[in-house]
Amino acid sequence: MPTLALVAKSGVGERRGWSLLLIYNAMFVTPLIVVFILTWCGLRTHALVDWSKKNVVLSKLLLGLVFAAMAVLAAVL
Repeated sequence: MPTLALVAKSGVGERRGWSLLLIYNAMFVTPLIVVFILTWCGLRTHALVDWSKKNVVLSKLLLGLVFAAMAVLAAVL
C-alpha cells in the first residue's frame, strides 16, 4: 500500500504509474519465480546454499546488474 500511495501522490501519469508499479513488482516476484523453477527442476536447498556460499561475489554482481537495469528501465519509462 505505501508504494501505491507514493505512485498516486507523485503526480505521474496513469501509464507511467502502471509501468513503475509493474517494474516494482517484477523486482520482487522474478527471484521467487526463478527459485521456484529451479526447485521444480530438482535443485535442493543444500545445493542452492552451497552455490551461494561459493559464488557470493558473482551473485551480488548479477543482482546489482539486474537492479541497475530495472532502474534504467524505470527512468526511461
